[in-house]
Amino acid sequence: MNPRWLLLVLSTLLLSACGRDDPVPDASGTEQKSGRKQIPLVTPGPSGSPTPARREALLENPLEKLHLLPDEKIALQVEELLESQYPNHGDVLLTSIYDTVELRPSFIRLPILLELARRDNGNTGLRTTVLAELQEFLEEDHGESWTDWALALSEHLATREGFLPTDASPED
Repeated sequence: MNPRWLLLVLSTLLLSACGRDDPVPDASGTEQKSGRKQIPLVTPGPSGSPTPARREALLENPLEKLHLLPDEKIALQVEELLESQYPNHGDVLLTSIYDTVELRPSFIRLPILLELARRDNGNTGLRTTVLAELQEFLEEDHGESWTDWALALSEHLATREGFLPTDASPED
């Protein structure tokens, strides 16, 4: 494994382990301290829309569940999150999904990363990060041609990873 990736994986695991809350029994009467940001209950902003902190709070539960899903179910849940439940949460949702799939196998992670890059509007730098990862992994550069990226990724997964995608649509 490349030492740079090993360092990235180890630091991600360390940060992940340090950021977890350990359950504290309710009967102890002590408050639980954690490094996580506490999101207070907030009222909608002047325009009637939820404030950014409230939007993050709305996303917390589905994103925590995403961490617990097995590999075979995560792609469907990510698709559902991106398309139906939270279409207006943009940057927070995309970066949270990126963090969630980082340690998944490449045949799960890379197609999800490609979709995240396609949907990113450029505010977070996520598109640049993902395209750089794909360029390094596939040793190709297709700019922002999403069709070419998808084709190159499918070919790579089929030839090097032994993963053959299936067509889920019914046959006519």
